[in-house]
This record gives sequence, C-alpha cells and structure tokens, in this order.
Amino acid sequence: MTHYRVLVVEDDKSQRELMRRSVAEHVDEVAEAGSVEEAVALKGPFDVILCDYGLPDGTARDVAARVRADHFVVISGGEPPTDWDVQWIRKPVSLAELAAAVSSILWRRADP
Repeated sequence: MTHYRVLVVEDDKSQRELMRRSVAEHVDEVAEAGSVEEAVALKGPFDVILCDYGLPDGTARDVAARVRADHFVVISGGEPPTDWDVQWIRKPVSLAELAAAVSSILWRRADP
C-alpha cells in the first residue's frame, strides 16, 4: 500500500489550516509550513507540495528548489510565470478544487 505525503506551504495560518483539512482525507500525511525555512525543516520528500507563491522569506520557487517533491502546485492570485513549468491554481481557490487536484495527481501516480 502506498503512503502519500503532502506539504501545504501558506503563510496565512487560517488558509493553511483550511487547505490542510481539504486534502487530509485523500492522503496519509499532511505537513504544514508557513515559510520557506519551515518547509525546508520538514525534510521531504513529499508526493505533492501545495505552495502559496509569496511567502515571508521567499517564494514558491525557493521551496521548489530546496524541498523534494514529485509534484509541485503553486497557489497564487497572480499570473503564472511563462518561464516555470508548474501546475498553477489561481486564488481564490475553492477547497473542493484543491482536493480534486491532489486526488487527481495521486490517482495518476497510483500503483497498478
């Protein structure tokens, strides 16, 4: 049986908690971080990282560079950059959309 780990990186604590709860029923473990440094301290790898683009000590690019994950999803109100091939979900994001995105990613990765 596969054990799925997801990391939610969001500096707004209430948003982070909502995001964590929305995906928790689909995975075995959900870790949380409010900054780049907190994310790095959690010691990946993760199956999926859901990351706010703007963080107090850097950006989602910094998290992606320093924490290993099989799939990286950026959540932001801004436009996706043209020079970074990453899944982008626009804010405000519905929690159902977030849970569906994680479920879809993990379903595609599931063992046959």
